[in-house]
Order: sequence, then structure tokens, then C-alpha cells
Amino acid sequence: MGHEPFAVHYFEKWLADVEVRHGVKLLDLFEWEQGHGNWLAMTQLEFDIAWREIFTPYNCRAVLTTMLGVDERYRRTPDYLLFRRVIEKLWPDVLLELIKPRARQNLLQPRNGAVRTLPRY
Repeated sequence: MGHEPFAVHYFEKWLADVEVRHGVKLLDLFEWEQGHGNWLAMTQLEFDIAWREIFTPYNCRAVLTTMLGVDERYRRTPDYLLFRRVIEKLWPDVLLELIKPRARQNLLQPRNGAVRTLPRY
């Protein structure tokens, strides 16, 4: 967006509104709110039209700063412990599926005695 006055104005407004807590890195918060938040909003709009309503709290700065306030080692590879713990509390069946499989052929390997099918993207 370069030096586009509209973008500069609203990024300055965003910076003035940010209250960094829990040692959250400002660029991480910006990426989660602006980058991931925009992508997620667009994706959910498409799902809502064709599928069903979805709720995610990623437009809530309090949730983002709380999650980003967790030490990075619990939010990153190889274990993604923060996200695993959240999933265990909210929807443990999801953990029966592989998270970020390394190779596509892994999706065809039997798991828990059942043959899995490729997901539809």
C-alpha cells in the first residue's frame, strides 16, 4: 500500500489504539489481526454463503493478545501445545486427525484401524 494516505491514516490509528500487554510483539499482533484476520474473514464469508455459519474469536484483540502472550515455544512447532490444549478442551475428536501432515500420502495410511480418505479442499 506504500504511502497511500488512506492506509497510512488507518495504520496510524491502529498503532495509537494498540495496548501491548504480556510482552506481545507488535508485529505478531499486527499480522494476526490484519493478515490472518482478513484471510479468515474472507474464508468465513465464503463458507457462510455456501455452507453454514462459523464463529471464531480472531477479531477480538483481548483473545489475540492473551494467546500471543503465551511463550512462543508453546505456540510453535513441533508440538503447538497451546493449540492442542485448546482443541482438547473444545473439540477433542479433532485431534484424531493429523495436524499438518508432512506428505500427502500420509493421509491414506490406516489410522485407528480405519482407512482415511483425502480431504476435499
